[in-house]
Amino acid sequence: MTADAFGQCFSAFDFSAHDAVVVAVSGGSDSSGLLVLLSEHLAGSSHRPELVAVTIDHGLRPGAAQEAQGVAKVCAKL
Repeated sequence: MTADAFGQCFSAFDFSAHDAVVVAVSGGSDSSGLLVLLSEHLAGSSHRPELVAVTIDHGLRPGAAQEAQGVAKVCAKL
């Protein structure tokens, strides 16, 4: 799916009626991609709600802390 096609999926939702949009991000490629594409979509809106990314370092796997840090790095670039 192209970024344009994915953006059309978002166009079905009226984000302008909200002050914030919350996205759960695991740190994997799917949720990270969703975060980036949603950020790009919202950037083109006349009323841009705050984009809030949520991730949890659950400590259940050895790499969980690194995944959460990776999400923070992606968010810092948006």
